[in-house]
Amino acid sequence: MRVAVITPYYREALHVLVRCRSSVFAQTYPDVRHYMLADGHPRDELRDLQFHVELPRCDDYGDTPRLVGCAIADAQGADAILLLDADCWLEKGHIQHMVEVMRGQDAPIVTCPRNLYRTNNSFMCVDTESDGIHFNDTNCYLIRRDAFYLLAAWGLKD
Repeated sequence: MRVAVITPYYREALHVLVRCRSSVFAQTYPDVRHYMLADGHPRDELRDLQFHVELPRCDDYGDTPRLVGCAIADAQGADAILLLDADCWLEKGHIQHMVEVMRGQDAPIVTCPRNLYRTNNSFMCVDTESDGIHFNDTNCYLIRRDAFYLLAAWGLKD
């Protein structure tokens, strides 16, 4: 199962983008592509990446870049999509665990809780509001191909 990680970015500092990208490449799951989508402010340091897309400023909190990234990943044969904000990162083994749960439950969508960190990157707590039923953060989904139609919610609001 090829997993596409979609990350829109706006004006985040380079070290924040590097932390995000490094966390994707540190995953134990072997078949991952990381798509980074510049929302009107591309970073010169990222332009040479294989899966980097520059868009005009969309002014919708990254929703349009997420949707464009999902469409590209779909067209390039992704079997599942994980959304990851630029100021966030994945714990090692995150994708592997999500895929195992997805396969074990034969679920088209898998959610997980998220950890909250202080500005100094020290762990604060597990976010109990993101329970996967009443609320789920964008970063806490793994969506399989047969549920890709739901991805329109991030870009086609009306």
